[in-house]
Amino acid sequence: MESVGVVVTNHRQLITHVNKVFAKNTGYSLGELVGRNCKLLQGSETDPEAVRCIRIALEAAEPVEVRLLNYKKDGTAFWSLLRILPLLDGQGRVDGYVGLSVCLGSRFVDQPLSLLRWISPAVLDKQKNQGFVRRGRKLLETEEEVKTCRHISFVAETNLPTRQGVFRVRAYRDEAAKTEPMAIISGDVRGLTEVPVRVHDQCFTSEVLGSLKCDCKEQLHAAMEYIKNNPPGIVIYLQQEGRGMGLANKIKAYSLQEVSAFIDVALTF
Repeated sequence: MESVGVVVTNHRQLITHVNKVFAKNTGYSLGELVGRNCKLLQGSETDPEAVRCIRIALEAAEPVEVRLLNYKKDGTAFWSLLRILPLLDGQGRVDGYVGLSVCLGSRFVDQPLSLLRWISPAVLDKQKNQGFVRRGRKLLETEEEVKTCRHISFVAETNLPTRQGVFRVRAYRDEAAKTEPMAIISGDVRGLTEVPVRVHDQCFTSEVLGSLKCDCKEQLHAAMEYIKNNPPGIVIYLQQEGRGMGLANKIKAYSLQEVSAFIDVALTF
């Protein structure tokens, strides 16, 4: 927990306690923070959508996680990954809130995105994060080429109009995994040896239910918008919930995360 800032508020969202990491990250002392609302850290470039997500979750007494642009006491902007959990009393009523904050520094200031959305390949290459965007080799373009891949067969393709624009969608069937992966394509990728690719796992909780526990829906839409505005590009959509763990196990993992978070906070005090 050495790198995690912790802030605790009462049911009126007024700060009652912060740990040393939170005070260091914000530049405020405990005395300057106690009795105040965390809104004092927000500024002109703080994303209203992120603030709205937090407000909706707090009103519903549900946990929420966002990436938020905040401001230190001296006015310096910094990004933080913030997770807020409601604290319930014996009758199940909200007695307060605990916020867990990981400071991401100022390196995202030029990209005012509140959630964990699509980041440009140039930035990711600079950060040496190869897990988010990959440069693929020559793409499979025909049915014959695809059939050389074990268990995978081409099914059909169509032009699909979406809110992000029109994409060419190619459907495949993986007989071994019993799934049907999709390739969402923008621009002409035929014959190219290097194409920006986003590999995206299906997320029922975010993409269908609108869960605030993750931002998979926003990541998918941002990726589609990116390749539409910067063709050619591909989003590979994999029909595997939670990287293959399954929906029920994913819900179970959420439950364990809540328990773990409370234990971690308890050990901090």
